[in-house]
Amino acid sequence: MRLRARLVVAVAGTAALLVTGWWFVSSRQRDARLDDALLEFAVATLDAGGRARCEADPGRFVVFVPGPGAMPGPLGRGPFRRFDDPARRPDDPPRRPDDGAPRGPRPRDDGAPPRGPGGPQPAGPDVGGPAGQGPVGPPLPGGPRPDDARPGRPREGDGTWLWAYDATFVSHNTAAPPLPPALVDALAGGARIAAADYHVGDRAGRQVALRTTAPDGPCAVVLVRRLRPQDAGDLSTLWVGALALALGVLGAVWLAAGTVVRRLRRLEQHVGRAAPGADSAEAVVAGDDEVTSVARAFDRAGGAIRAHLATVEARERTLRDFVGNTTHDVGTPLTVLQAHLATLRDQADEGRPADGERVKRALEEAHYVGMLLHNLGAIARLEAGEVHLDRHRVDLGAVLRRAVDRHAPIARGRGIALEHAVPEAAVEVLGDVTLLEQAVSNVVHNAVSYADHNVAVVLETSGTPPTGFRLRVLDDGPGIPPDEVARVTERAYRGATGRTRRPGGGGLGLAIVKDVLDRHGFALTLAPVEPRGLEVGLAGRLAPPADARA
Repeated sequence: MRLRARLVVAVAGTAALLVTGWWFVSSRQRDARLDDALLEFAVATLDAGGRARCEADPGRFVVFVPGPGAMPGPLGRGPFRRFDDPARRPDDPPRRPDDGAPRGPRPRDDGAPPRGPGGPQPAGPDVGGPAGQGPVGPPLPGGPRPDDARPGRPREGDGTWLWAYDATFVSHNTAAPPLPPALVDALAGGARIAAADYHVGDRAGRQVALRTTAPDGPCAVVLVRRLRPQDAGDLSTLWVGALALALGVLGAVWLAAGTVVRRLRRLEQHVGRAAPGADSAEAVVAGDDEVTSVARAFDRAGGAIRAHLATVEARERTLRDFVGNTTHDVGTPLTVLQAHLATLRDQADEGRPADGERVKRALEEAHYVGMLLHNLGAIARLEAGEVHLDRHRVDLGAVLRRAVDRHAPIARGRGIALEHAVPEAAVEVLGDVTLLEQAVSNVVHNAVSYADHNVAVVLETSGTPPTGFRLRVLDDGPGIPPDEVARVTERAYRGATGRTRRPGGGGLGLAIVKDVLDRHGFALTLAPVEPRGLEVGLAGRLAPPADARA
């Protein structure tokens, strides 16, 4: 679902919940006010003489307040119409309840005989019907009496009714409605007041039952009923107002969301067509809000991705070049080695002694291939992003001795004297033993490869007590021209002398040495040796004493 549609649905749902909740609360409050008014009406009626009249003639007792606009109030203060006196017209002035003096017949304005005990009694619906049927209430304005109304029972319309019941919840007035079971249960359970809804046709009303202070008489309980006002107009006004409010809020949300949606769409289009070197997404959605913050985040992520892609592409180019170069470097010595081994096999088949020079060359080629493979492994590890150095205490003297022993057979075969010197005490550094051994081996291998007669490897310490080390590898070879010293540590670079003496070299040895030393914080130096040769130096700090480690 789109953002704008989601906002519209959320606002519409919220508005519906608010209106429904408001209507529910207002209905409950309206019912509470009506219950209070009905209760006040019942108490005022009983206190104004209603209880005495009920006990005097419970079979004909009922009190009615007519009119859709009439609210119940104390007896004598509102337009009451009582049906407890057959000698009175509904529109006669009310008697004082405390006045028991007999009164004579009231003259009729229309010239008809006066009503009274000695005069004729009307048989209309105002005050009574045939003998024994009890009082009859006024008809519902504008309509006939319901078909299911019992004979003698007043029809309930707009107005307030009060009926009396004895302690068994039965009324002596046969026209009274049965007391609802819900109210009976509440009163029987000990409640003094109980209220509930009731319905007359499609109209709803409220009814309140009250226990009086005469629990044993015919008026132990009174029931007050009133239909709710027909407030369809008010309800319509409520819903129209709620609808107008909801539409106004929806319109505001629609307009406010439009700007955000447009900016998000511009950002989406920019990100969809963004490429390395593209303009900033922040410029497309300029501002100082959440959308701009998202654009900045896209810029940061895009920059990081572009940088990573550039690094990957550079590594891929380097790898392609490296594979292309090393394929020939590995393939050439392997071909030469195969040729030497084939010749030695033919000599053995013919029973001739093996050619020592050919064996020496085969051994050199095998040694070179091994060194090349070791360098390829070191390069692969160093190229794997931020390489993790497995740092431990490493004895450089032991590393140097292993490197010398590995290259001694090649040196002897070429007639080169390979000498080394190490201190008696262990010379320990913190580092990755595999990479450090590869770096030392490369330096010794280069010296043996380019020396004429002698190679010396010397390890020494500096400071009192010792705090640093220096490893020097010296040979009497042609050395490196001054203009090439700065470049011989570049990967795949080989100087003119190197290309002449070892045309199959890959130019990886010193590059790996430089990379390994930089990662360990050590230094590499290249210096000429007089009168001829080259000195390669490795220097750095020793590991702290074992008893000083944290």
